[in-house]
Parts: sequence; C-alpha cells; structure tokens
Amino acid sequence: MIEINLTLTVRSPLNIGSGAQQGTLAQRGMLKERDGWPFVPATLLKGRLRHYVEQVASTLSNDVVRNPHDLTIINSNDPVSVLFGTPWQQSLLIFEDLSLTGPPALLQWRQEANRSNRLPPRSMQRTSVSINRQRGVAADQRLFNTELLLPGTPMAFGGTICGQLELWQAGLIVAGLRLIPAYGRSKSGGLGWVSVETKVCNGSEEWTDAMMLAALKEVFREKTV
Repeated sequence: MIEINLTLTVRSPLNIGSGAQQGTLAQRGMLKERDGWPFVPATLLKGRLRHYVEQVASTLSNDVVRNPHDLTIINSNDPVSVLFGTPWQQSLLIFEDLSLTGPPALLQWRQEANRSNRLPPRSMQRTSVSINRQRGVAADQRLFNTELLLPGTPMAFGGTICGQLELWQAGLIVAGLRLIPAYGRSKSGGLGWVSVETKVCNGSEEWTDAMMLAALKEVFREKTV
C-alpha cells in the first residue's frame, strides 16, 4: 500500500462551505468538526485533485483522458479513470479528511479546549457583495457574510491518500496536488489559497520527485508511440 502524506498550509483565510449554519449567523458558514474546528473533507480533496490530474495527464499525452460520466465506457483504460474510478470502475485511491495539524500553538489551544470543554476561538465574518457582470454594479439583494476562523493564522491541514499504486501513478497524483491553488469558497476573492507539501512512502522506502518524474516520462512516452 502506497501512502501519499500531504500537508496543506493555508496562505489566506479559508472557508469550506457547509449546509449547516450551527454556531454562526453568517450566510456562508464553514464546515467544522464536532468540536468546532475546521477541516478539509475528503470529498472536496478528491474532486479538486481529479480536475488537476486530468490537466496533467492531458498535457503529457493526447487522448488519454475520457469523460468519467460517459456510460458507454465500460472498461476505460485512461489513467485518470483508473485512479479515481468511474460508474463502472472502483477507485484505486482511499482519501481521508484533512485535519488541523498546525501551527503548534493552535493545536495546543485545541487540546486544552477539549480537555476543559471550552469553546473554540470565535470565528469572524467578512462582508461581501456579488457583482452583476452585465451591469458592472452590485447585484440586488446579494450582500452576504462569510464565516472565517482566525484570519492571519497560517493553519495547516494534514492527511493521507492511500492505494495500490505504481510509481508513475503516484507521480501523477503528486503533480495534481501541487497544481491546486486554492480550496473552498471565494477563491477569486483571495480566500483558501494554499501551498502543499507531499511525501510518498512505499513501506519504509520514500519515492522521490526524481523517481516519479522519470517513471511518468517513460509511461507516457510509451502511450504516445
């Protein structure tokens, strides 16, 4: 089993959308764990990652990425569908939610809050307005508040992606991860921009970027011949 350990460091305030509005009066609340602290859900990570892996694969070779929702494809052999699955294929990958892993002071705050049943830090609200693109002015009745937690704090979220992967497949995933610029809402407004660090392990062996890049070049060279 190959493990891709990743850490996302938020470089701007983050808001992962939530249908529930518990603990806030903001129209755009943020997703939180049971103790009130934010996290990045596996479903969001998988969806964003698939989009960017498709981009990477399409630049390496022509006609290797197919539409996963095309029900006429029963046994698709394109690398993206094999990794992420289709209606006919099970995904090779297992994703987990990314939990808060830093900075240390914030983790200590969380631990102390859990031990003493204290509340997490109070979130803040940013007021925004939607723009009518045709008129170039504020849209009618489109003033809203977005919930943010500790703006200015470089929070980090960590977790793993696991699967029975070959060297080049791990390289494809790592390339996609490093292309994702942001997560959550209001990315065009500067929210949710991140940097990513990855470490790929095959048991006790670490797969380096050079190893994965060489494997990618070899596989896609064969696909284009």
